[in-house]
Amino acid sequence: NKGIYQLCRETYGEEGDTDGDPRIVILLMDLRDEYGVASGDASADIPKAGDFMTRNEKPVSEEAHSNEVDMIYVDTEPIIRAGYAEQVLATYFTNMILHHVDPGEEEWLTQGLSSMAMDICGYGYTNFRFPAEKPVLPVNVSLATWTGWTGGHPGTDINERNMSYLFMRYIYDKYGGATTLSAIAASQKKGIASIDSILSGKGADLSAWSILQNVGIAALANARDDPDRKSTRLNSSHIPLSRMPSSA
Repeated sequence: NKGIYQLCRETYGEEGDTDGDPRIVILLMDLRDEYGVASGDASADIPKAGDFMTRNEKPVSEEAHSNEVDMIYVDTEPIIRAGYAEQVLATYFTNMILHHVDPGEEEWLTQGLSSMAMDICGYGYTNFRFPAEKPVLPVNVSLATWTGWTGGHPGTDINERNMSYLFMRYIYDKYGGATTLSAIAASQKKGIASIDSILSGKGADLSAWSILQNVGIAALANARDDPDRKSTRLNSSHIPLSRMPSSA
């Protein structure tokens, strides 16, 4: 049986080797966040699940805070306790791979591909919110932007992650599965141009934006319990539509 290491490498490529040691350091720690803080803030149910810091790939001569090792961080509370360590490892190991095979890629696409690693490895997607919730297509969130955890509210990170994941899930379901994800990761074009370059050979009118329209149609059909949502045009995953503000 194949595990996270083999499946992610088969799909996305091989990670770099910063320190000449083929082993990857996995640091387990209670990452700094507001999870469990009785503040009434929505961020109290969103832990910092894990991380891959590119600075650790650099020598200390270039980055004073580098550990000079290939390292993934995994949160201990509540991630390990709740049984989500595998999803974190799949996500951030893919981040490590993509940093090597597709440097300078737009962050929303990197995170969409990395989130798909949870499905590829058989664990299923989670946005790491507690209690667990199914991904919904957020309203008023742009696909091709990424504010992320460090850009503001943790809820923004969740909505952006849901958007990029659901978009990539649609491509996976309808246009070639892991083979297409592999081609997108290997493309040296960036962002929307990368996706368009791969999908151009799969349909004359196929583009990232036309797919995004279909993702939206699938979400609306699901929200209305429309029987046409099972049309071949729509995602077999039945993408739900969020009725919550994007900042929730």
